[in-house]
Amino acid sequence: MLSPFVDMSKKEVDKILEDVSTVYEKITGQRYSATKETEATTPIPPGVDPMEFLNQEYRYLMSLVASGAIRSPFSVPYLWSPPAEVLETPKEIVVRMDLPGVDRDDISLSLQNRQVLVVRGERRFKKLDEGQECNCLIMERTYGEFIKQIPLPDRVDVTAADAKITHGVLVLRLPRVRNAGTIEEQQIRMR
Repeated sequence: MLSPFVDMSKKEVDKILEDVSTVYEKITGQRYSATKETEATTPIPPGVDPMEFLNQEYRYLMSLVASGAIRSPFSVPYLWSPPAEVLETPKEIVVRMDLPGVDRDDISLSLQNRQVLVVRGERRFKKLDEGQECNCLIMERTYGEFIKQIPLPDRVDVTAADAKITHGVLVLRLPRVRNAGTIEEQQIRMR
């Protein structure tokens, strides 16, 4: 596989390395510092092509972006979407959504035109302990903002809505209504 860096100038590669150091600082919260240009902070293993090594590091960084572990300035603003289910009874619509690790205060619920539920939120990366240095060896969880729009099968009464989050599962109960007027957007309170 040809490296995307083969036809790049030193200035272009330096810019990429600068971007990588910025991402490193955002992920770890620690300042990236190379002591001297001649002292590599991540030495290239002996016998490995430097451009292939850089390409490998680039692919790893892009996998972090794709998994949602970090946000790229070039990516879409919402990198993950929590799984949900919508259930109905004759009297109500019930929405259940998996939100493990999302704080109650980081969730916003609204209803557009009484038929589209909009759930916005953010799962934040939490360090172990303040002041404790640690390195992340594997990161498979997704962090960042999300937005989920769920079309509902019937009009509902937002004023009688019941929303709560227990054990990382949001449960929203919305009573059905007939002949409800249209409201552009209405907030739903969680208890």
